[in-house]
Amino acid sequence: MRVEVSATGDIGYGFSFNASYTYLDLKTMKGDASTQGKIPSGMPANTASGWLDHTFDSGVLKGLGTGFGIRYIGSSFRGDTNATGKNKSMFLMDAAVRYRFEAVSPGLRGLQLAVNLNNLAGRNIVTCQADFCYRPLARTVIGSIRYNW
Repeated sequence: MRVEVSATGDIGYGFSFNASYTYLDLKTMKGDASTQGKIPSGMPANTASGWLDHTFDSGVLKGLGTGFGIRYIGSSFRGDTNATGKNKSMFLMDAAVRYRFEAVSPGLRGLQLAVNLNNLAGRNIVTCQADFCYRPLARTVIGSIRYNW
């Protein structure tokens, strides 16, 4: 069984939001006898995310946009036999800042500078799947310049 729910909305005054939740009830149906009826490793039953965004439409900050989000990843089994323990659940925070240059000049419509920050708190939780363990994506800062026409 799988349930997915999401909502997106405009709150007004330049604020918008995006939220989602997923529930997975997975079981291995075929394969090795030790994994039949077990939950596949690395697959959390619950995940959720929320994002709040604000764009300034007037004043000295016109064209500036900011965003902040939280992601939840539920616990999951480390191995396919469900016998080697569980990965910890975690919350991760992300943020973004962007500037749309059309606020300075209509001729620059479509040009945007952005900086995205992932895993703000620098959470360093190792996760495993099929008994192979992986280091998480560290705190990341990504800058971009894009043009939409």
